[in-house]
Amino acid sequence: MLFEYRAYTLRPGNEDAFWDAQLVRGLDPVKRPIMARVVGYFATRTGPVDQIVHLWRYDSYDDWYTRLYSGYGDPAAESYYRKVRALMVAQESRFLAPAPIPELTPLWGGGNDWRTGDAPIADLAKNPDLLVAQTTHQLTPGSMPAFWAAYRDKGLRAGVKALDGMLGCFSTLVGQQHQVTQFRIHESAAGWAAADEMLRNDGAWRDFLDAVKPLTASFDTTLMRPAPLAAMSPLFANVPCS
Repeated sequence: MLFEYRAYTLRPGNEDAFWDAQLVRGLDPVKRPIMARVVGYFATRTGPVDQIVHLWRYDSYDDWYTRLYSGYGDPAAESYYRKVRALMVAQESRFLAPAPIPELTPLWGGGNDWRTGDAPIADLAKNPDLLVAQTTHQLTPGSMPAFWAAYRDKGLRAGVKALDGMLGCFSTLVGQQHQVTQFRIHESAAGWAAADEMLRNDGAWRDFLDAVKPLTASFDTTLMRPAPLAAMSPLFANVPCS
């Protein structure tokens, strides 16, 4: 199992044009096999502005390579590439591995393996303000084992507070090294703020933060909205647009 994280930084004001371009190109997984592996596209609402983040789950590197490059060389796609690349100023891609702690990857750990087409985990019609919080720990070289040990021995003692809304926690295999990225869902920005405050006030979580403080070079949080296109938000039911 291999995950790919992509981030496209757009020229300011081009988010709607990016979504429109996806509809023009088409999102049918039969015609575009890569769409059968999408976990979700998200648009940033805090942190890096005008950025589209997407996460993919593949069986292997070969699965990634075959699906990604199956669409290249298609003359019908060239107009799409010309249009959408003109909207961007930067592209980032990295490979991720699930955390070695099953509780931190509830959709893909402990024998689970959520894939596109499986049951959605939330309903955007019932939760129209839903957000995904992405947190990133940039660790010092060589400190990853100690980070996982602290999470296992101290962080998990915070119980449901530590795991509330957890979609997945990953470490970078290829890309920026010594990096841990977590994704959690929250019903709204206010819900995220309340959950974050509750977690920070938990004694076990404070013990975890104290333990990883000397291991952490930087830490940041980005709040994101799911893509307004059903095929690009398979985690969620009743996406407003399609």
